[in-house]
Amino acid sequence: MLQKEITTIAYEQIQLPDGTVPVRRPLSEIGGRLAAQIAARLLQNDAGGKGILIGVVPAVPPAEVVIIGAGVVGTFATRAFLGMDAHVTVLDKNLRALQRISERFSCVTMISNPGNIARACAYADVIIGAILVPGEPPPVVVTRSELH
Repeated sequence: MLQKEITTIAYEQIQLPDGTVPVRRPLSEIGGRLAAQIAARLLQNDAGGKGILIGVVPAVPPAEVVIIGAGVVGTFATRAFLGMDAHVTVLDKNLRALQRISERFSCVTMISNPGNIARACAYADVIIGAILVPGEPPPVVVTRSELH
């Protein structure tokens, strides 16, 4: 390609001036929805899980789901988990993103900081990492010691 002077662009890296990555959006929507399906399966006893049902059954509390990131993946994961009647907490550094989630869904929202992440992880049955830093690998925000 260099010899023929061809310019190439990785579609998944296209970023608009507002920071959005439009080519990734459909994949992020699918990923958010799949997170709930995968989590439900992994919670089953036969998959090595705790045998927790995500949804509500009389006299049985719903699964506690913590979603770190209120972007596209986090929004679609929130929708999917709430559709399964889970109790959902969403954390993000962006107050505007949390306000948008709070206006759309009936869930708990928290500013993402180490203290709030540790607090939420202490009671979580499921933790979904939905953080995107364009051009960089996602940051480590949950330590192994915070998992139980």
